[in-house]
Amino acid sequence: MKKLLLILSLVLLSFSANAISVEHLYSDCKPVKSNGFGSEALTKKQMDSARFCMTYFLGMAEQGYRNCITLDTLLKINKENLSSRVLKILKYNANSNPQVNPNNLKVIITTFINFAENNSDKWGEPVIAHSEKFLSSKFPCLLPLKSNQ
Repeated sequence: MKKLLLILSLVLLSFSANAISVEHLYSDCKPVKSNGFGSEALTKKQMDSARFCMTYFLGMAEQGYRNCITLDTLLKINKENLSSRVLKILKYNANSNPQVNPNNLKVIITTFINFAENNSDKWGEPVIAHSEKFLSSKFPCLLPLKSNQ
């Protein structure tokens, strides 16, 4: 029973991570960008917000990176056996998050901030609903992947 409760808690927490609004994440990310991605002039609250911002986008980038590698691998080993519908779903998943090097958080955060500032009508909506507009369109899963990745 304890394991079931733990699993349900983790699942529910993972769902809530995707529900953060554009406005909330913008308010977390903007101070760190405005400070040149340094931490010297940030308050403790701004530092906590900056960590959340960076962690959120690091997770998003890593997921996109893994999705793209998975799609590339499946296409290399089993392309002829994948139906067009399955292939379409796999491509969507690979492009639902940015295919960008997770180490380049400055680019990811800057791209998001630019999107948020130019789309204030979307501020009440979940960030994940718009990731293809500000990240995936700029950093798509490009196949085939180079062998050094």
